[in-house]
Amino acid sequence: MTLAKCKRCGKLFNRVVDKDICPSCMEKEEEEFQKVKDFLKRYPEKKLEEISEETGVDKKVILDFLREGRLQLSEIQGEKEASLLTCERCGKPITTGRFCEDCKKKLASILSPDETKPSSRSPNFYFNEAIEKKKEED
Repeated sequence: MTLAKCKRCGKLFNRVVDKDICPSCMEKEEEEFQKVKDFLKRYPEKKLEEISEETGVDKKVILDFLREGRLQLSEIQGEKEASLLTCERCGKPITTGRFCEDCKKKLASILSPDETKPSSRSPNFYFNEAIEKKKEED
């Protein structure tokens, strides 16, 4: 556990999970999430401004839910709505999360290289190199 300052209310708390909000704000955020989620089930075509006004949940909080992947925009309509949520890598409009599908695939291929390709260096490369160096010194 580490001490952290709540990004919503500003009070200090012992952080147990990776969120930067205190337990009381986390509870409030969960209530807001349920309110927005229920609203979107009934009115999936509503835009961010309308969702915020009718649920009383701040637009920034709703955008955080979208970035976290907890909510998804059903359809991005118009120029203004398309710029609400964009891929952090390429800037394309997205409906949830932080990256578009293309960038997710590219990042996944970078982070987990294809196991079928032979490695240019074997795991013993450095060990064998150290042995050769030691032999040359002797």
